[in-house]
Amino acid sequence: MGVSTNADVAGFSLGSREIMSLLPHRYPFLLLDRVTECVPGVRISGIKNVTSAQPDVREFRGELRASPLMLIESLAQLSVVLTFRTLGIVATGKELFFFAGIDQARFDGGVRVGETVMLSSKITRLMRTRVVGIFATEATVNGRTVAEATLMAALQVSAQGA
Repeated sequence: MGVSTNADVAGFSLGSREIMSLLPHRYPFLLLDRVTECVPGVRISGIKNVTSAQPDVREFRGELRASPLMLIESLAQLSVVLTFRTLGIVATGKELFFFAGIDQARFDGGVRVGETVMLSSKITRLMRTRVVGIFATEATVNGRTVAEATLMAALQVSAQGA
């Protein structure tokens, strides 16, 4: 099932069902709750609600907090959705994006259970011949940057469906 690209503007939204049509992740590893904006070839925004039911939530100084790795994975999943939308790829289950690298990662503070993380990713480079993308990403809570990193992803299309 493919997702139409004719609504890729501000106000555009993808829910978890549409996100799952693009990504192989399922609960509890699907770490992207909603896509709120997508401008193919440029940027994408989304949200992640942090709950205590997630396996990567730990107690830190008396508060339940999300791990920084959860933020990176959420940003990576958002970046993959942007790549699908940019290239007009219709998900068939044969496409696998691999996390290829991280650079300049910075974390500030943390994210407590109950907070909503605003996620954003911008394409800094997309090599269409080998489908390798480089993305400038940021996660914020109430306007405060809690994580930022440059992420790299690569596409592999398998002969067999997932």
